[in-house]
Amino acid sequence: MRISYIKYLILSLFLSVLLPSFLAAAPYRDLEYFRTHTIIVRGDFQFAPFEFINDSGKPDGFGVDLFKTLMDRLGLKYDLKLEEWSRAQEQLQKDSVDVLIGMIYSEERAKLYKFSVPYFMATYDIVSRNNLEYTTIDQLKGKEIIVQYKDRAYEFLKSSGLTDHIIAVPDIATGLRMLSDGKWDALISYGMTSYYFINKFGLKNLRVHDSGMKPESYSIAVNSENEKLLYLFNAGLYQMKIDGVYDKIY
Repeated sequence: MRISYIKYLILSLFLSVLLPSFLAAAPYRDLEYFRTHTIIVRGDFQFAPFEFINDSGKPDGFGVDLFKTLMDRLGLKYDLKLEEWSRAQEQLQKDSVDVLIGMIYSEERAKLYKFSVPYFMATYDIVSRNNLEYTTIDQLKGKEIIVQYKDRAYEFLKSSGLTDHIIAVPDIATGLRMLSDGKWDALISYGMTSYYFINKFGLKNLRVHDSGMKPESYSIAVNSENEKLLYLFNAGLYQMKIDGVYDKIY
């Protein structure tokens, strides 16, 4: 049910609100410029199922496949690498890379980066051990909570006042292993990411609970120097949704 609702939200945004205005103003004259330059692209190396390094050592995931298809359809050259999320985000902020293939939108982030139309709606969940379950955000008040550094969950905890005990880890996989080993109280992460690593590492003493937090937009992000590139991305994403390519990748 959640997946169907998410896809409905995305389609509604594409068709009725955001894309018509982007397409009307799209600066197609810039396409030739971008075709002559290699676009530097980064992403999170452990944000499965969107972005991760597979067993062959290659970038993989829904976001990776979607972005590669988008760039191929636009005829743009790019250099894509996945790395630690905090480093990737810092590089975008310093304009040393052009694009992040996926980032959850927030008002604070929008002051630093430019976002495409969303291609997914992400919902964060609570992970706890079977013998110490937390099923609502309110139950985490004052607890020791694990989050990925620079992730939206990290930003949420920093601004919400829910707890002063924030355990920032470099990636979700590390946090889940720590929680499974009996460290700290709970972890907040995107649910599908948690399920992926719980299954991969056999962390059978962990359970994922719906947090009740509202879904947030997941989009391509560019640095302050590449806002015009968003017009090309938005037009390409729109066309992929209309002709069914998005659904085939999804």
